Amino acid sequence: MDPISNIIVNSVSEPLLPDCTASEEEEEDGKSRKRKRGRDEAILSGIAADASCIRCLPPRMGRCETSPERRRNVPVAQRSLEGLVTFLICYFRHLPVSEALHYLLLTKADLLAAVHLIEYTRGIGGRLFPISSPTTEVALRCAAISASHPDPPAFAARSFSLASRLGDQPSSQILTDGCYLSLDAIHRLHEFLQEPLKEPPDFPKPRLNKFPHEFTDTLRTLLLEKIHVLYLKAIARLPRDDLRRRYHHSLLKAGHCFGPANDPVSNIILNTIWYDTTFPPHEELKLDMICTNSLVRIECRSLNGLLAFLHNLFPALSEHDAMMYLFHSNANLEQVTFRAMCDHDISCSHEDAYKAAADAAWHPRPDAQAEFAVSTHPMLLPIDKPSLAVSHTLTSSEVELISRYFSQKSYPAKSVPSVPELVPRADELVKRSQQNFMANQYFIRRKVKAAMKRYAKEKGTEYELHVICGTNFDVPENGRYGYFWNRKGFPYAHVNFLARPKGSQRDNTAPSLFFLECSNGEEDIGTLFSCCAELESPTDSGRCFHCECKGTKIVHPAIGTYRGHETDFEEMSCGKQEIDSKGLIISEKMAIEFVGLCEDDSIYFDPSKDYDFALGLNNLVREDDEALEELHRDIAECERMKVSDMSCEPDLLAEITEDVLQDCQGHLVPQC
Repeated sequence: MDPISNIIVNSVSEPLLPDCTASEEEEEDGKSRKRKRGRDEAILSGIAADASCIRCLPPRMGRCETSPERRRNVPVAQRSLEGLVTFLICYFRHLPVSEALHYLLLTKADLLAAVHLIEYTRGIGGRLFPISSPTTEVALRCAAISASHPDPPAFAARSFSLASRLGDQPSSQILTDGCYLSLDAIHRLHEFLQEPLKEPPDFPKPRLNKFPHEFTDTLRTLLLEKIHVLYLKAIARLPRDDLRRRYHHSLLKAGHCFGPANDPVSNIILNTIWYDTTFPPHEELKLDMICTNSLVRIECRSLNGLLAFLHNLFPALSEHDAMMYLFHSNANLEQVTFRAMCDHDISCSHEDAYKAAADAAWHPRPDAQAEFAVSTHPMLLPIDKPSLAVSHTLTSSEVELISRYFSQKSYPAKSVPSVPELVPRADELVKRSQQNFMANQYFIRRKVKAAMKRYAKEKGTEYELHVICGTNFDVPENGRYGYFWNRKGFPYAHVNFLARPKGSQRDNTAPSLFFLECSNGEEDIGTLFSCCAELESPTDSGRCFHCECKGTKIVHPAIGTYRGHETDFEEMSCGKQEIDSKGLIISEKMAIEFVGLCEDDSIYFDPSKDYDFALGLNNLVREDDEALEELHRDIAECERMKVSDMSCEPDLLAEITEDVLQDCQGHLVPQC
């Protein structure tokens, strides 16, 4: 409803006084009722016009004011605005406070209009507003908490009831613009809110809006989300056995979404097969789990490559407009190129543009990749045949045909500097990382298989695992951690995996994406599954505070119960979380914008080729050794001078030394 109607409904929805009579209503002066509506309009004006009162949303930790104190001391217009902004930043991912205010000001504080405007701007307009979804419910409660509402759960329930009746004739009659409310109208409004819920209405699909230039960072993050979906589709199309045995490595190393094909998913697949065929790994490694952080990294590298291609081909095309083109074309470089040619001149060859893209994307063989992109004719390959739609998985024989086609052409060997031998402690770190990954894979694979077994009993259909494609072992219990007997000290893990019904490989049906929340306890392998759900779409996901903070890009169900979707956002709304909305966005951005070396590289370490990794790890160990030596010198100096405020006991020295040793491994950026 419009803001004024919302103000009226929220004002009259408190329990009616039983001793209020019709005669008392008749004694009320009509002018006072008009003044009441005037105050409502003044509140709306204050909400829509003044954003200067927003200091920090949600509030930082340690806000001393209680809800009753805020209701007394803070104007209702400011609290309403805080509630509106809080709803938007809790409902939408990657939405800073400044952008939420921008949309509210454009829509004059109309929350529903702001929601639809944001959705249209982000390219998801025209869908049904998910009134009954847990994400909406949590956002409503967070808004009520932020606005210091006396009863947030009741407010959320009432809002559900009202929102489900948008467009109903009774509501439009009761809340006619320009008329004051009689006591009878208030009673009818109460009865109206008590009626059973109806299905939400279907809104007309409007034209797509252009993303504001000042929100380029948000546009980039949303584009990375789209690219993640493309990679999930590509992983689902690769045959299971080939993916596990060979292609997981080349996918993460060189499976970029630009290349010879006319769509990004096909490019990911072609680049993956081509690189494995042309530059095979030094040893075969069979895995059931794709490294989470390496997958996030190849997605970011791909985006950098797409932008570099467009910048070199069309120098006059701004980065913002390039991202807009990519966003609206679902990262389809061919479509973007044709569109940009209408307004811009081409300044270099496609091969030079692909070379720039490969360099920006950290491709291990940029020259060969550029030549491959311009010399390959995808129409000759079975991957581009109409019968192989995106909803189907390639067969091993089809992949073998593609690989044979690529093997007919050779590329000159790249001169690689002699790879330095790993120093002993660096070699120990590599082996430890490999062991940790294998242990995590073994652990989570058993969890997934046990969950699929239970899911089969519930649904009557048995599933088989395609691959595990996302993990976050660091999920606390309502903000609490320290479960040191569990894996990594956290009680729960969130997992994405692909699985298909048994026997469906015959018709090449693509596997479905699943979400799993499971216990991290070793003794609970077959139990303690809080949530196991088949996801309808990887683009319509729920929110998770912990996975967003870690930047794992795990897709969560829009409807379902799992840790991180409710309590943590409510605590953030009232200032009880250490991380506010801005910190959450920054934390995720730092994780998903990473393109350098990470611990996952230890799993695929090739001592004959990986010069950069060996050199970087040796340097890191050397720096830590120097820091440790300096620490020893400082401690010895303190003991010599008998400084009373720094009594360095042997136990303390051992503890500090162990911390430094552990910190060395932590420098290799996120773990799987």
